[in-house]
Amino acid sequence: MSLASRTIYLSLSLTNFRKLANTENLSLLRILKMKATITYRFTLTLLLLAIAITVDAQNERVLTREGNKLFEKGNYTDAEANYKKALDKKNNYPEAIFNLGDAIYKQPNRKEEAVTQFELANKLLSDPKLKAQAFHNIGNAYVDAQKYDQAVKAYKEALKLNPKDNDTKYNLAYANEKLRTQNNQDQKKDDQQDKKD
Repeated sequence: MSLASRTIYLSLSLTNFRKLANTENLSLLRILKMKATITYRFTLTLLLLAIAITVDAQNERVLTREGNKLFEKGNYTDAEANYKKALDKKNNYPEAIFNLGDAIYKQPNRKEEAVTQFELANKLLSDPKLKAQAFHNIGNAYVDAQKYDQAVKAYKEALKLNPKDNDTKYNLAYANEKLRTQNNQDQKKDDQQDKKD
């Protein structure tokens, strides 16, 4: 029986209840009153359960939005805490997963941890653009750590998912140039070491 039909049944039962109240059949009257009370309580319970589920589902969104506001203000540690709370509510909430990586990335000496978070995001996210952004950010973290070969790989993965991303194309060119410079310097060091031997 649907909720609407239960409500109609309840109102019919109350109408019958009033008619019976004028008669002397009190046991039937009590039964109908109990039925009406049970139906009312059941309907109220369903309504409260629906509200509780909605409020709980919104919590991860609210926590993520609060984290975003803190992130915009430059308060990355508190933003990180909010994203983690959102993930405690819903552990695969895409926006919180991705933004947690951003908050960690912005904190000093946590680039490797940010890479780990973005890699996790890539495993859990289904949206190709978000995955491309995560690869882009992995590349940025590797550039900051002067791991240009890994940065190049990350940027290439990002471009596979979003080939029109000009920022990633630029960063790939920059990382490739830095990698060439680094390789040339390593080669010169090797040549000098060979001359000494």
